[in-house]
Amino acid sequence: MKGNQKLTGKAGHGVSSVAKPHAVAGALIKFDKPSAARPGVFQELLKHLGGNAVVLNSDLRLGYLLPQILPGHRLWCYATNRAERFLSVEKSEIRHDPKKKEVWLDLFIAKNDLHRLRISEKKTLLQTDLAGDFELTDGASSGDLVCIQQRKPEPYTADPAEALAKLIQNTKNKIWETVNIASPYRKLYVYCCPSPERNTRLPQLLSVYLVMFFLGWTTRYSPLYFEDLLDSKYGPLFQTFLSESPMQFLYLVASDILGREVSKPAII
Repeated sequence: MKGNQKLTGKAGHGVSSVAKPHAVAGALIKFDKPSAARPGVFQELLKHLGGNAVVLNSDLRLGYLLPQILPGHRLWCYATNRAERFLSVEKSEIRHDPKKKEVWLDLFIAKNDLHRLRISEKKTLLQTDLAGDFELTDGASSGDLVCIQQRKPEPYTADPAEALAKLIQNTKNKIWETVNIASPYRKLYVYCCPSPERNTRLPQLLSVYLVMFFLGWTTRYSPLYFEDLLDSKYGPLFQTFLSESPMQFLYLVASDILGREVSKPAII
């Protein structure tokens, strides 16, 4: 698309950053105010991915963004001495009632993970942004797993795929995923976001996009500072991000565009 104004028209990044912040966690990502003549790429992506536009109302601290990055999340925990925020979805099931013509989603989380992170089941619902659309269901919970069930099933008229598409659209920004080379090709997680940071919560793709932008901005305008980033306590996190996230990002973007799972090829 580079140089093809007939395809995209004039557009800007929609974001900027400080070339060399005093502290890594305090680095600010600033959101521009795009015009009709020059729309912002980030703002258009936020709209397309169904993100919360409230995030645009103020500058975003990098310290609020880094914990949303799934690959290397535990390295962020070590660097900040904070508890883990991602909970693994041990099992997910699409439920179907053909008589009522309804489809709904069940998510199962390990009780041991909740105990280990000292987070209650109700608090999990609130922090993962599932409260309201999902509820805890004792009947479906079994053994070591807690079931979080969609409160209101998605109806359909003729084909269950109609409801499935709506279900995915309504829950995609509440579930993180990693791309695997073997079945089931996706590993699902939910992100426990503290209340003070709720307005900084982004769709998974956009959190990766912004960290890529920050690193690209740094290497362009303050290249020597990039070495400082790698030498800081966040260095292992940035190194893991650079080795893992770009490829994950490409497969997740391809999946969103095509409306189906796109995975890494298996190495034979």
